[in-house]
Amino acid sequence: MTTTAPNFSCTHIVEADVTAAAIWALYADVTSWPEWDAQAELVTRDAPFAAGSTGSMKFAGQEPLSYRLTRVDPLREFVDETPVGDLTVRVSHLLEPLADGQPRITYSAQIDGPPQQAREGGRPDDHRGLSRHYGRAHCARPQALRLADAADLTA
Repeated sequence: MTTTAPNFSCTHIVEADVTAAAIWALYADVTSWPEWDAQAELVTRDAPFAAGSTGSMKFAGQEPLSYRLTRVDPLREFVDETPVGDLTVRVSHLLEPLADGQPRITYSAQIDGPPQQAREGGRPDDHRGLSRHYGRAHCARPQALRLADAADLTA
């Protein structure tokens, strides 16, 4: 099997002073996403929080995008995949336990497709708005911190 590197990727890691269960509850409740993702206006899911489920995401200044959950490992990781024209955007949300029992939250966004389009999709000035959510903005520390704060408030 041949594996190729994505045409654009970014990763951001933050350690949180909340439980993985509190964070996972926010992930599973897509109606809460606008509370911790500043770009999200509306997120829906058509079935339980499991691999294969689909839904739509509406971000500020964009048309709704359809997504599919490709991996869901409860309390550990979920990956969503969103087609955007010729591009495919994959975002991993990984929770890793630290020695003190608190989680490390890792967001990894990848954009695959025609190389030039994928690289442009990761640029802050991309006209399609990909980077506002999937590129550098999606991997920004403020989003991870808002998620941790929201989880702390619900715990």
